[in-house]
Amino acid sequence: MLDNYEKDRERAILKAKAILRLDFARRKTSFFIAGKSEDYIHPEQSGGTGIALGRIRDARTIDGKRWALMNSYEGLAERDSVRIHRKDDTGRITAKIQAIRYEVNGMLLLLDGDWRQNDELYLIQTASMTRSYKQVLPKNLNKFHKFPSNHAAPRPVLSRLDGRKLEALFEPGNYVLVGKVAHMHAALTFRPKKVMILFNKLNAETMRREEESLPFKRDRLILWLDPFFAEADSTWLATEIDYWLEKGVSLVIVNNQAHFSMLRGKKVILIAGPWLYTFNQWALAYYIEQGVQAFIPPYEISRQDLYRLTEYLPAQFFAPIVFAYPDLFRIRADLSRKYGQANLIDREDNTFRLIGKRDYSVVVPERPFSLTDLVPNLKKQGFWRFIVDLSNAEPSKGLYRDIARAVDQGSPLLNTTRFNWKDGFWSEERMHKQPL
Repeated sequence: MLDNYEKDRERAILKAKAILRLDFARRKTSFFIAGKSEDYIHPEQSGGTGIALGRIRDARTIDGKRWALMNSYEGLAERDSVRIHRKDDTGRITAKIQAIRYEVNGMLLLLDGDWRQNDELYLIQTASMTRSYKQVLPKNLNKFHKFPSNHAAPRPVLSRLDGRKLEALFEPGNYVLVGKVAHMHAALTFRPKKVMILFNKLNAETMRREEESLPFKRDRLILWLDPFFAEADSTWLATEIDYWLEKGVSLVIVNNQAHFSMLRGKKVILIAGPWLYTFNQWALAYYIEQGVQAFIPPYEISRQDLYRLTEYLPAQFFAPIVFAYPDLFRIRADLSRKYGQANLIDREDNTFRLIGKRDYSVVVPERPFSLTDLVPNLKKQGFWRFIVDLSNAEPSKGLYRDIARAVDQGSPLLNTTRFNWKDGFWSEERMHKQPL
């Protein structure tokens, strides 16, 4: 119950009660002992042997079989296991209940062990608790005694994607991701083809409540699903997605493997988000098999890795992020309630911001990364769609206007970084050069 109390309180209590109901041992632990010793010491308890059923009062013979007469005890069933204690404490015998008969003056038990009148009986295990499970490991493990070869893995085969179908709903142009419903109005500065909304629980509730005042039509909304997907979120998320799909939403950004099963069979175009880390052709092949029609490369991707992906899939199916305050850390608690919008400094004097989002917090760099001046070159390489991520940006008309102008004109932005665009997230060559 302690492990699951915060996730689902009612279910945790019910499961804990069920466990205690089947726990035949005495009280093992008292976290808080208050009062006199007689309040928590119980000398009359069964000593952990099991649930005391009482004494065998008499013996009855029915159809040539010997039955034990005892006081009635509800809940017993055939094949339950009992422990027989000799009345003179000379022995202990384990037996199973073969049959039960209830009479006016008590119950009759047919036991498969040797018992005598005045012996004590204890219930040690119920038949409902005894389960036989299918063996997981095979009996013969010889076929698993193998080692991988030195040959390269086979190249994956990528299914062909329909560019015309994608272009009809995911038009070439600029797209904006906002972190709050209130920021949708400011996103109009960019004149985006569509707006992406970070679809966490807080924004889902706000969108329902303020649906009539949303500045974008439903078919111009794209749901950007949160990368953290707890099992407890599946119910409300499935309900909200179905609601907005019926309203006209046709594009969903998938950022967690579990999203695929939730969206399977629905009339929606799936786009692989940056949190799925599509760095190579194997990832491309796998996500295309899951129904993905387009890809948003990871925040950490480098120019070389992005261009390498276009060797396997045309650039028109990628929508790179050209501006963002990327999440460096995600914390499953709203630390802003305690620290506010705190600024953090590392040992190299780099500054970061802590941003609370009610159910979680993120740490982002003070300086955003920007590729706005590279947009003209990316267009020459065949990229048609570009994303401006403002989910962690403070709303400001001046900031939004400067970013929009930089994207349209392909000009650089001051006080920004390239993040991993030049050196990449990981380099095998650099790893070999590092001292051991």
